[in-house]
Amino acid sequence: MAEDFKSKEEQAEGPEEETQDLYYAAFYGFERLEREHRADGWFHGQASHYARCKKDLIRQRPRNCLANQISTCYFGAPIRTVSTLKDSAVIIHGPSGCAGGMYIELALFQPKEELLTTGMREGDAILGGEAKLRRAIERAIERFRPGVIAVVGTCTPSIIGDDIAGICEEMEARTGIPILPFNAPGFKHRNWNMGWDESFNRIIDRMEPASEVVPDSINFLNVPALALHFKEFYEILPDLRRIGVKINTHTPFSMTFQELLERFPRAQLNVTRCHSTTLQSAEYAEKRLGTPYLRLPKPVSLRYTEEFLMAIAAFFGRQQEAATHLAVEKERIRGRFERARARLAGKRISLCAGPGKTIALAQLATELGMEVVFLSPVKCDSLFHELLDGWLERTGCDPEILAEESYYEQEAILSRLKPDVHVGILEEHLISHRLGIPFVDMLAISYPQLCGFEGAVLFGEHLAALLDTPRVRRWAPAYQWREIQTLYSSHRFLQSSPLAREGVGSDPPGNQGEMGP
Repeated sequence: MAEDFKSKEEQAEGPEEETQDLYYAAFYGFERLEREHRADGWFHGQASHYARCKKDLIRQRPRNCLANQISTCYFGAPIRTVSTLKDSAVIIHGPSGCAGGMYIELALFQPKEELLTTGMREGDAILGGEAKLRRAIERAIERFRPGVIAVVGTCTPSIIGDDIAGICEEMEARTGIPILPFNAPGFKHRNWNMGWDESFNRIIDRMEPASEVVPDSINFLNVPALALHFKEFYEILPDLRRIGVKINTHTPFSMTFQELLERFPRAQLNVTRCHSTTLQSAEYAEKRLGTPYLRLPKPVSLRYTEEFLMAIAAFFGRQQEAATHLAVEKERIRGRFERARARLAGKRISLCAGPGKTIALAQLATELGMEVVFLSPVKCDSLFHELLDGWLERTGCDPEILAEESYYEQEAILSRLKPDVHVGILEEHLISHRLGIPFVDMLAISYPQLCGFEGAVLFGEHLAALLDTPRVRRWAPAYQWREIQTLYSSHRFLQSSPLAREGVGSDPPGNQGEMGP
C-alpha cells in the first residue's frame, strides 16, 4: 500500500529502508489500512454510474476495508463491544459528557450499571488525568468485582498524552484482573466502524489457538450489536441448525470474558452478522488463531439467504442437507410470498441502511415486485460494490444513489421522487413524516423478523399492510417511534421467544429484569 503513495521519482530510486508509519501503527491488529479516508466521497447520480466510476478505486483497497460515508464518535465502538460481556466493567477516561451520551445509548436494551467515568475537567486537561484513572480502576474493582475492565480513552486524554496503556498494564499486574486499554478519540478515524474491529482485535490477542475444535461449528460475530441487532442471530439460527451447523459462540453475548477467551478459538469457522463490521477481526482471527472465515452477504431476501446458507453448508460439506432444507422452506412460504408480491407489485421504494442491508433490502424489494428508486448507503465496503454490480446486472434496475449521505440532500431527493414507502434508519422517520411518506425502520423493530425466508415474507406482509391501510399511512411513523422499546427488539420479546430457550444465546446482556414500556 505504501508504494501507492510514492511519486514516480521515489519509486524509481529503488526500495527504501522500512520506517514505522505512525498512522498505520495507530490501529491495533490492522496490517492493511486505507490511507485515503474516503473511497467514495460525495456522490449523487445513477447507481450504474456510481458502480462504474468507483470500481477501480474500490479494487485498489484492501478487501475488508470500509469507506466512510457518515460517522459518529469512534469511542462508542469499544464500549459497546465490551459491554455485552456478562462480567465486564467500562471506564470512560474523559469528560462526563461522553459517558452520559453512551449511557443513554446502552440503555436502549438494558442499562449498563458497570459504567464509570473519570470526569475529567479543565484542570485535568492541563495537569493530566492519570491519577483519576487509577482511582477509577480501583473503584470499579471495589464496586463491581468485574472479570474484565475496559478503559476507553476519549479525545482529551489522547490530546494531552495520558499513558492509558501503561496504567492499564500496571493496574492489571497489581490486581490480577484483565484491563484492556482502548485509545478511541473521536478524531482517530473518520470511519468509526473500524472501532469494532480494532477493539475486538485486542480481545483476540488475549486468546490462544485451540488444541481441538468443535466439529461443524461457527462463531457468529455480532460485535456491534445491542438490542437493535441482537435478534438477527435468532432469526437465522433455526436455518443453521436444520442444516447441521452448531453455534460455538454468539460473540460476544451471554459469556464472561474468560469463557469468550476459551470458547472462541474452538470454532471451525467465523461468520459475521454483517460484512460492514468485524471482517477485519475475522481476518485477524484467521492470522492469530487459524480460524477461517467467509465473506457473505447479509441473509436478507430469498437470494441472499440461500447464498448465505449454501456457502456455510459447502464449507462443512453439507450441501445436500442445505438443498433439502431450502427446498422445504421455499415451498412453505411460496403462497404467502406470492400474495405479498401481488399486493406490492409496482410500488416505489427508497432505501437507506448500512451497506450489507441496503443491497439486501434492494434485492428483497425487487423479489417482491417493487421498483427501487433510491439508495442511500450510510457507508461502503468492497463487498457492497460487488453485490451492487451483480444486482444492477441481474435486475436491470438503475435507481438514484446518494453516497456521503446528507439528510438535507436526502429530504430534497425524496421530495422529488415521492416513493410509496421509505425504509431507513430511525433518524429518518422525521424526514418521511414531514413528506407524508410511510416509514419503515430498517432494523426490524416494528415487525417480527427480517432475516431468513420467514423474514422475507414478514417484511413483505408488513409493507403490504402499511400501504393498503390509509390509517396506517398516517400514524405508522409516529407509532413506531413511540413504541420502539416494547416491540420486537425488547428484552421481553427475546426472552419469550422459543429460540431463547434452546440453550444458545439465551442470556442476553443485562438480563437482570425486563425493560419497562
